[in-house]
Amino acid sequence: MILYIPGFGGSPEGSTVQLLRKHMEPLRVEGLQYDARDPKGAIEQLIEQYYRYEKLLDVDDYDNDKILLMGSSLGGFYASQVAAIVGCKLILFNPALNPVESLMKYDGEVINTPDGQRVFTKQHVERYSAMSNSFDTLRMNNFGLQLYTTNDPVIDNKLASRLCQGFSRHIHLSDVNEHRLSESSLMIIKENVQGCYHSLAG
Repeated sequence: MILYIPGFGGSPEGSTVQLLRKHMEPLRVEGLQYDARDPKGAIEQLIEQYYRYEKLLDVDDYDNDKILLMGSSLGGFYASQVAAIVGCKLILFNPALNPVESLMKYDGEVINTPDGQRVFTKQHVERYSAMSNSFDTLRMNNFGLQLYTTNDPVIDNKLASRLCQGFSRHIHLSDVNEHRLSESSLMIIKENVQGCYHSLAG
């Protein structure tokens, strides 16, 4: 199973989840949801959902019985935090590893939250300044990681590329100029994503 954490304001049934379901069969893909206004609460929400699916794997007749966590953009920040706690393997695509800088432009934006649409403000951004640095989180935790970055027009992935050079599974798609995971970029990384899952399944 792939559990996908969408980016800022994203939906657990959004286009990226649908794309992953289309191309990752027979792997089951489920989207997770969180409230970006409350980062500490969001991590608690995501961990609760992770363990709920982990429990389902023990009792339901699933085709696959392991969990691979995947996140993009702000979802990549959250995926790194959750993986450090639950100890799962991790795939990141254009992660917003510096959320304070990435989120300042969204002041006044209406976003999807678990309890409906809400307004995101600078005060919500400030809550991220107290969170663990994602680069430190990734380096301190010995979990499997595949990191994909592109020439991203939305966030500065040159920072991610430079700081994550020590990761053997860091792949920079130099010919791709996009922020969101598209069908064409998924086709490039699909084999690696499937390989990451199958390494879990043994």
